[in-house]
Amino acid sequence: MTPDGSRPNGAEQADRTDATQKCASQAPPSQAPQSAPRSLVVIPPRFVGDAIVTVPLLRNLREQFPSSRLAVLVSRASAPLLQANPALDEVLIDERKTLKTLSVLRDFSPQVAIVLRRSVSTAALCRLAGASTVVGYNRQRWFPPLNERCWGAFLSRSLPYPALDTRRHQVDSHLDFIPVLASLFQQPLHAPMDRHLALWVPEAVEAPMAERWRQWLGDTTAQWPNTPYAILHAVAASREKAIDASCWVQAVQQLHQRQWPILATGTQADRAFYESIAAQAKVPLINLAGETSLLEMAALLRHARVLLGLDSAPIHMAAAVGTPAIVPVFGPVNHWQWAPLAFNSQVVPVYRDGLSCRPCWAKVCEHNRCRTEITPEQIATALEQALRHAAQ
Repeated sequence: MTPDGSRPNGAEQADRTDATQKCASQAPPSQAPQSAPRSLVVIPPRFVGDAIVTVPLLRNLREQFPSSRLAVLVSRASAPLLQANPALDEVLIDERKTLKTLSVLRDFSPQVAIVLRRSVSTAALCRLAGASTVVGYNRQRWFPPLNERCWGAFLSRSLPYPALDTRRHQVDSHLDFIPVLASLFQQPLHAPMDRHLALWVPEAVEAPMAERWRQWLGDTTAQWPNTPYAILHAVAASREKAIDASCWVQAVQQLHQRQWPILATGTQADRAFYESIAAQAKVPLINLAGETSLLEMAALLRHARVLLGLDSAPIHMAAAVGTPAIVPVFGPVNHWQWAPLAFNSQVVPVYRDGLSCRPCWAKVCEHNRCRTEITPEQIATALEQALRHAAQ
Protein backbone atom coordinates (compact mmCIF):
# COMPACT_ATOMS: atom_id res chain seq x y z
CA MET A 1 0.00 0.00 0.00
CA THR A 2 1.09 3.56 -0.65
CA PRO A 3 1.12 6.39 1.93
CA ASP A 4 -2.41 7.46 0.96
CA GLY A 5 -3.73 3.89 1.09
CA SER A 6 -3.75 3.33 -2.67
CA ARG A 7 -1.80 0.80 -4.67
CA PRO A 8 0.98 1.63 -7.17
CA ASN A 9 -0.40 2.47 -10.60
CA GLY A 10 -0.50 -0.29 -13.19
CA ALA A 11 2.29 1.08 -15.38
CA GLU A 12 4.66 1.38 -12.46
CA GLN A 13 3.81 -2.11 -11.20
CA ALA A 14 4.41 -3.46 -14.70
CA ASP A 15 7.77 -1.67 -14.93
CA ARG A 16 8.79 -3.25 -11.64
CA THR A 17 7.79 -6.74 -12.78
CA ASP A 18 9.48 -6.38 -16.17
CA ALA A 19 12.73 -5.15 -14.63
CA THR A 20 12.80 -7.96 -12.07
CA GLN A 21 11.97 -10.67 -14.61
CA LYS A 22 14.53 -9.32 -17.07
CA CYS A 23 17.25 -9.35 -14.44
CA ALA A 24 16.27 -12.81 -13.19
CA SER A 25 16.23 -14.21 -16.72
CA GLN A 26 19.90 -13.32 -17.18
CA ALA A 27 20.91 -16.55 -15.42
CA PRO A 28 22.35 -18.96 -18.04
CA PRO A 29 19.79 -21.66 -18.91
CA SER A 30 22.50 -24.35 -18.77
CA GLN A 31 23.42 -23.48 -15.18
CA ALA A 32 23.41 -26.57 -12.96
CA PRO A 33 20.71 -26.54 -10.24
CA GLN A 34 21.92 -25.36 -6.84
CA SER A 35 20.13 -26.15 -3.58
CA ALA A 36 20.76 -22.83 -1.87
CA PRO A 37 23.59 -20.39 -1.21
CA ARG A 38 25.85 -21.46 1.63
CA SER A 39 25.86 -17.96 3.12
CA LEU A 40 24.35 -14.56 2.36
CA VAL A 41 25.11 -11.08 3.64
CA VAL A 42 22.81 -8.09 3.21
CA ILE A 43 24.39 -4.62 3.25
CA PRO A 44 21.91 -1.75 3.69
CA PRO A 45 22.87 1.92 3.69
CA ARG A 46 24.45 3.08 6.94
CA PHE A 47 21.57 5.11 8.41
CA VAL A 48 19.47 3.50 11.14
CA GLY A 49 16.21 3.96 9.24
CA ASP A 50 17.66 2.08 6.26
CA ALA A 51 18.52 -0.87 8.49
CA ILE A 52 14.92 -1.06 9.75
CA VAL A 53 13.52 -0.90 6.22
CA THR A 54 15.68 -3.95 5.40
CA VAL A 55 13.83 -6.19 7.90
CA PRO A 56 11.21 -7.53 5.41
CA LEU A 57 13.99 -8.50 3.00
CA LEU A 58 15.81 -10.38 5.77
CA ARG A 59 12.63 -12.21 6.79
CA ASN A 60 11.84 -13.25 3.23
CA LEU A 61 15.41 -14.34 2.53
CA ARG A 62 15.14 -16.65 5.53
CA GLU A 63 11.88 -18.08 4.14
CA GLN A 64 13.41 -18.50 0.68
CA PHE A 65 16.70 -20.01 1.88
CA PRO A 66 16.05 -21.59 5.31
CA SER A 67 19.31 -23.55 5.40
CA SER A 68 21.63 -20.66 4.45
CA ARG A 69 23.67 -18.67 6.94
CA LEU A 70 22.29 -15.13 6.85
CA ALA A 71 24.02 -11.99 8.10
CA VAL A 72 23.55 -8.25 7.83
CA LEU A 73 26.36 -5.67 7.80
CA VAL A 74 25.25 -2.47 9.55
CA SER A 75 26.60 0.46 11.52
CA ARG A 76 27.32 0.09 15.21
CA ALA A 77 24.36 2.37 15.91
CA SER A 78 21.95 0.15 13.97
CA ALA A 79 23.20 -3.20 15.28
CA PRO A 80 21.22 -3.34 18.58
CA LEU A 81 17.93 -3.04 16.70
CA LEU A 82 18.70 -6.19 14.69
CA GLN A 83 20.50 -8.36 17.26
CA ALA A 84 17.32 -10.22 18.26
CA ASN A 85 16.01 -10.60 14.70
CA PRO A 86 15.13 -14.32 14.41
CA ALA A 87 15.90 -14.36 10.67
CA LEU A 88 19.59 -13.61 11.26
CA ASP A 89 22.52 -15.82 12.17
CA GLU A 90 24.93 -12.90 12.59
CA VAL A 91 24.94 -9.12 12.82
CA LEU A 92 28.21 -7.78 11.43
CA ILE A 93 29.50 -4.33 12.39
CA ASP A 94 30.61 -1.90 9.70
CA GLU A 95 33.22 0.40 11.26
CA ARG A 96 33.50 2.47 8.06
CA LYS A 97 37.15 1.49 7.74
CA THR A 98 37.83 -0.29 4.47
CA LEU A 99 40.33 -2.90 5.69
CA LYS A 100 38.34 -3.60 8.84
CA THR A 101 35.13 -4.05 6.86
CA LEU A 102 36.92 -6.35 4.43
CA SER A 103 38.18 -8.43 7.35
CA VAL A 104 34.68 -8.68 8.84
CA LEU A 105 33.25 -9.83 5.51
CA ARG A 106 36.04 -12.34 4.93
CA ASP A 107 35.48 -13.83 8.38
CA PHE A 108 31.82 -14.40 7.53
CA SER A 109 32.76 -15.74 4.08
CA PRO A 110 29.64 -14.85 2.08
CA GLN A 111 28.81 -16.76 -1.06
CA VAL A 112 26.16 -14.17 -1.92
CA ALA A 113 26.13 -10.46 -1.12
CA ILE A 114 23.11 -8.19 -1.55
CA VAL A 115 24.35 -4.59 -1.72
CA LEU A 116 21.54 -2.13 -1.07
CA ARG A 117 23.94 0.81 -0.87
CA ARG A 118 24.57 2.86 -3.97
CA SER A 119 28.27 2.18 -3.48
CA VAL A 120 30.75 0.81 -5.98
CA SER A 121 33.37 0.38 -3.23
CA THR A 122 31.06 -1.85 -1.17
CA ALA A 123 30.39 -4.07 -4.19
CA ALA A 124 34.14 -4.32 -4.78
CA LEU A 125 34.74 -5.23 -1.11
CA CYS A 126 32.25 -8.07 -1.40
CA ARG A 127 34.17 -9.44 -4.36
CA LEU A 128 37.45 -9.16 -2.45
CA ALA A 129 35.81 -10.96 0.49
CA GLY A 130 35.15 -13.94 -1.78
CA ALA A 131 31.48 -13.49 -2.69
CA SER A 132 30.90 -15.31 -5.98
CA THR A 133 27.51 -13.66 -6.48
CA VAL A 134 26.96 -9.97 -5.77
CA VAL A 135 23.60 -8.38 -6.56
CA GLY A 136 22.58 -4.77 -6.01
CA TYR A 137 21.23 -1.60 -7.52
CA ASN A 138 22.83 -0.42 -10.76
CA ARG A 139 23.16 3.20 -9.56
CA GLN A 140 26.47 3.56 -7.71
CA ARG A 141 28.52 6.37 -6.20
CA TRP A 142 31.97 6.73 -7.71
CA PHE A 143 34.74 9.25 -7.11
CA PRO A 144 34.67 12.75 -8.69
CA PRO A 145 34.24 13.62 -11.49
CA LEU A 146 32.26 10.41 -12.16
CA ASN A 147 30.03 10.89 -9.10
CA GLU A 148 27.03 8.56 -9.67
CA ARG A 149 26.77 6.17 -12.59
CA CYS A 150 24.29 3.42 -13.49
CA TRP A 151 27.00 0.93 -14.39
CA GLY A 152 26.40 -1.83 -11.85
CA ALA A 153 30.14 -2.41 -11.51
CA PHE A 154 31.27 -5.60 -9.70
CA LEU A 155 27.68 -6.87 -9.65
CA SER A 156 26.61 -10.28 -10.97
CA ARG A 157 23.06 -9.01 -11.40
CA SER A 158 21.66 -5.53 -10.92
CA LEU A 159 18.25 -3.91 -10.63
CA PRO A 160 17.53 -0.29 -11.53
CA TYR A 161 17.53 2.00 -8.53
CA PRO A 162 14.05 3.52 -8.04
CA ALA A 163 13.39 6.75 -9.89
CA LEU A 164 13.52 9.91 -7.82
CA ASP A 165 9.74 10.35 -8.09
CA THR A 166 8.77 6.70 -7.67
CA ARG A 167 5.56 5.84 -5.87
CA ARG A 168 6.83 2.44 -4.77
CA HIS A 169 7.98 1.94 -1.22
CA GLN A 170 11.66 1.13 -0.71
CA VAL A 171 10.66 -2.10 1.06
CA ASP A 172 9.17 -3.35 -2.21
CA SER A 173 12.25 -2.35 -4.20
CA HIS A 174 14.42 -4.36 -1.78
CA LEU A 175 12.10 -7.37 -2.04
CA ASP A 176 12.67 -7.41 -5.82
CA PHE A 177 16.00 -9.13 -5.13
CA ILE A 178 14.24 -12.26 -3.82
CA PRO A 179 13.03 -13.48 -7.25
CA VAL A 180 16.43 -12.61 -8.73
CA LEU A 181 18.19 -14.91 -6.26
CA ALA A 182 15.53 -17.59 -6.52
CA SER A 183 16.15 -17.66 -10.27
CA LEU A 184 19.93 -17.71 -9.91
CA PHE A 185 19.71 -20.74 -7.60
CA GLN A 186 16.89 -22.29 -9.63
CA GLN A 187 14.47 -22.46 -6.75
CA PRO A 188 10.70 -21.92 -6.76
CA LEU A 189 9.82 -18.51 -5.42
CA HIS A 190 8.48 -18.49 -1.87
CA ALA A 191 5.28 -16.46 -1.91
CA PRO A 192 3.54 -14.39 -0.80
CA MET A 193 6.22 -12.13 0.61
CA ASP A 194 5.75 -10.45 3.99
CA ARG A 195 6.20 -6.64 3.87
CA HIS A 196 5.81 -5.95 7.61
CA LEU A 197 8.46 -4.10 9.57
CA ALA A 198 9.36 -5.45 13.02
CA LEU A 199 11.66 -4.76 15.96
CA TRP A 200 12.46 -6.88 18.97
CA VAL A 201 12.92 -5.17 22.34
CA PRO A 202 14.55 -7.45 24.96
CA GLU A 203 12.86 -7.71 28.34
CA ALA A 204 16.11 -6.51 29.92
CA VAL A 205 15.59 -3.18 28.16
CA GLU A 206 11.87 -2.80 28.81
CA ALA A 207 11.79 -3.94 32.45
CA PRO A 208 13.61 -0.89 33.93
CA MET A 209 11.44 1.58 31.96
CA ALA A 210 8.76 1.81 34.67
CA GLU A 211 11.18 3.28 37.19
CA ARG A 212 12.71 5.63 34.62
CA TRP A 213 9.20 6.72 33.64
CA ARG A 214 8.46 7.81 37.21
CA GLN A 215 11.74 9.70 37.32
CA TRP A 216 11.02 11.51 34.04
CA LEU A 217 7.54 12.52 35.18
CA GLY A 218 8.67 13.37 38.71
CA ASP A 219 5.76 11.29 40.01
CA THR A 220 6.44 8.23 42.18
CA THR A 221 2.90 6.95 41.60
CA ALA A 222 2.94 7.15 37.78
CA GLN A 223 2.27 3.83 36.09
CA TRP A 224 4.01 3.00 32.84
CA PRO A 225 2.80 2.25 30.25
CA ASN A 226 -0.77 2.98 31.41
CA THR A 227 -0.43 6.79 31.23
CA PRO A 228 -1.14 8.13 27.70
CA TYR A 229 1.84 10.03 26.30
CA ALA A 230 3.24 11.40 23.05
CA ILE A 231 6.73 11.33 21.57
CA LEU A 232 8.23 14.23 19.67
CA HIS A 233 11.25 13.52 17.46
CA ALA A 234 11.70 16.79 15.58
CA VAL A 235 15.31 16.15 14.51
CA ALA A 236 17.26 14.10 11.96
CA ALA A 237 20.87 13.23 11.28
CA SER A 238 20.66 14.98 7.90
CA ARG A 239 20.44 18.77 8.13
CA GLU A 240 18.75 18.82 4.71
CA LYS A 241 15.60 17.52 6.43
CA ALA A 242 15.43 20.09 9.25
CA ILE A 243 12.55 22.52 9.71
CA ASP A 244 12.28 25.52 12.03
CA ALA A 245 11.39 25.01 15.70
CA SER A 246 8.33 27.25 15.28
CA CYS A 247 6.74 24.69 12.96
CA TRP A 248 6.22 22.28 15.86
CA VAL A 249 4.72 24.73 18.34
CA GLN A 250 1.02 24.45 17.46
CA ALA A 251 1.05 20.63 17.45
CA VAL A 252 2.90 20.54 20.77
CA GLN A 253 0.28 22.84 22.27
CA GLN A 254 -2.47 20.52 21.02
CA LEU A 255 -0.83 17.54 22.71
CA HIS A 256 -0.47 19.52 25.91
CA GLN A 257 -4.21 20.33 25.83
CA ARG A 258 -4.86 16.59 26.00
CA GLN A 259 -2.81 16.58 29.22
CA TRP A 260 -0.43 14.05 27.77
CA PRO A 261 3.24 14.10 28.79
CA ILE A 262 5.35 14.93 25.71
CA LEU A 263 8.69 13.14 25.53
CA ALA A 264 11.25 14.76 23.21
CA THR A 265 13.91 12.37 21.93
CA GLY A 266 17.18 12.79 20.07
CA THR A 267 20.88 13.19 20.76
CA GLN A 268 22.58 15.40 23.32
CA ALA A 269 23.13 17.98 20.58
CA ASP A 270 19.34 18.34 20.15
CA ARG A 271 18.58 19.50 23.69
CA ALA A 272 18.76 23.22 22.87
CA PHE A 273 16.41 22.77 19.91
CA TYR A 274 13.77 21.22 22.17
CA GLU A 275 14.27 23.97 24.73
CA SER A 276 13.45 26.45 21.96
CA ILE A 277 10.25 24.59 21.06
CA ALA A 278 9.16 24.45 24.70
CA ALA A 279 9.85 28.15 25.18
CA GLN A 280 7.85 29.13 22.09
CA ALA A 281 4.97 26.79 22.91
CA LYS A 282 4.99 27.78 26.59
CA VAL A 283 4.35 24.17 27.57
CA PRO A 284 6.58 21.65 29.35
CA LEU A 285 8.51 19.06 27.37
CA ILE A 286 10.26 16.10 28.98
CA ASN A 287 13.58 16.59 27.23
CA LEU A 288 15.13 13.12 26.82
CA ALA A 289 17.59 14.15 24.10
CA GLY A 290 20.77 12.18 24.74
CA GLU A 291 19.19 10.07 27.50
CA THR A 292 17.77 7.03 25.69
CA SER A 293 19.27 4.30 23.56
CA LEU A 294 17.56 3.26 20.33
CA LEU A 295 16.17 0.15 22.01
CA GLU A 296 14.81 2.25 24.86
CA MET A 297 13.24 4.56 22.31
CA ALA A 298 11.63 1.53 20.64
CA ALA A 299 10.17 0.53 24.02
CA LEU A 300 8.77 4.04 24.49
CA LEU A 301 7.31 4.05 20.97
CA ARG A 302 5.62 0.70 21.55
CA HIS A 303 3.42 2.20 24.27
CA ALA A 304 3.09 5.81 23.05
CA ARG A 305 -0.21 7.08 21.63
CA VAL A 306 1.47 9.08 18.86
CA LEU A 307 4.83 9.88 17.31
CA LEU A 308 5.19 13.36 15.87
CA GLY A 309 8.48 13.34 14.01
CA LEU A 310 10.75 14.47 11.26
CA ASP A 311 11.66 12.06 8.46
CA SER A 312 14.20 9.93 10.36
CA ALA A 313 14.67 6.49 11.91
CA PRO A 314 12.00 6.78 14.66
CA ILE A 315 9.15 7.01 12.13
CA HIS A 316 10.14 3.53 10.89
CA MET A 317 10.67 2.31 14.44
CA ALA A 318 7.15 3.47 15.31
CA ALA A 319 5.73 1.56 12.34
CA ALA A 320 7.68 -1.53 13.38
CA VAL A 321 6.38 -1.56 16.98
CA GLY A 322 2.84 -0.44 16.18
CA THR A 323 2.55 3.11 17.52
CA PRO A 324 -1.17 3.86 16.87
CA ALA A 325 -0.66 7.28 15.23
CA ILE A 326 2.39 8.47 13.28
CA VAL A 327 2.82 11.95 11.80
CA PRO A 328 6.03 12.04 9.72
CA VAL A 329 7.16 15.41 8.35
CA PHE A 330 9.03 15.29 5.03
CA GLY A 331 11.19 17.90 3.36
CA PRO A 332 12.94 16.99 0.09
CA VAL A 333 12.62 13.20 0.49
CA ASN A 334 10.02 11.20 -1.46
CA HIS A 335 7.29 10.38 1.06
CA TRP A 336 5.88 7.61 -1.16
CA GLN A 337 9.19 5.80 -1.10
CA TRP A 338 10.14 6.41 2.54
CA ALA A 339 6.92 6.77 4.54
CA PRO A 340 6.65 4.51 7.61
CA LEU A 341 5.23 1.24 6.27
CA ALA A 342 2.64 0.61 8.97
CA PHE A 343 -0.26 -1.84 8.81
CA ASN A 344 -1.71 -1.24 12.29
CA SER A 345 -1.09 2.50 12.62
CA GLN A 346 -2.69 5.64 11.27
CA VAL A 347 -0.01 7.43 9.23
CA VAL A 348 -0.62 11.02 8.05
CA PRO A 349 2.47 12.40 6.29
CA VAL A 350 3.16 16.13 6.08
CA TYR A 351 4.97 17.58 3.05
CA ARG A 352 4.99 20.65 0.81
CA ASP A 353 2.85 19.69 -2.15
CA GLY A 354 2.84 21.34 -5.57
CA LEU A 355 6.60 21.84 -6.02
CA SER A 356 7.90 20.63 -9.37
CA CYS A 357 11.38 20.20 -7.88
CA ARG A 358 10.26 17.88 -5.07
CA PRO A 359 11.42 15.22 -4.36
CA CYS A 360 15.09 15.97 -4.95
CA TRP A 361 18.57 14.96 -3.84
CA ALA A 362 18.45 17.86 -1.29
CA LYS A 363 22.14 18.70 -1.10
CA VAL A 364 22.09 21.01 -4.13
CA CYS A 365 18.97 23.08 -3.37
CA GLU A 366 19.19 26.88 -3.43
CA HIS A 367 15.78 27.75 -1.91
CA ASN A 368 14.66 24.82 0.32
CA ARG A 369 10.99 25.68 -0.16
CA CYS A 370 10.00 22.09 0.60
CA ARG A 371 11.15 22.75 4.18
CA THR A 372 10.67 26.47 4.73
CA GLU A 373 7.08 26.47 3.43
CA ILE A 374 5.81 23.72 5.74
CA THR A 375 3.46 25.48 8.16
CA PRO A 376 2.59 24.88 11.83
CA GLU A 377 -1.04 24.54 10.75
CA GLN A 378 -0.20 21.66 8.39
CA ILE A 379 1.48 19.68 11.13
CA ALA A 380 -1.25 20.42 13.68
CA THR A 381 -4.00 19.40 11.23
CA ALA A 382 -2.22 16.14 10.38
CA LEU A 383 -1.77 15.39 14.08
CA GLU A 384 -5.48 15.83 14.78
CA GLN A 385 -6.38 13.67 11.78
CA ALA A 386 -4.03 10.87 12.83
CA LEU A 387 -5.26 10.87 16.42
CA ARG A 388 -8.91 10.96 15.34
CA HIS A 389 -8.59 7.98 13.01
CA ALA A 390 -6.35 6.04 15.42
CA ALA A 391 -9.07 6.32 18.10
CA GLN A 392 -11.76 4.79 15.86
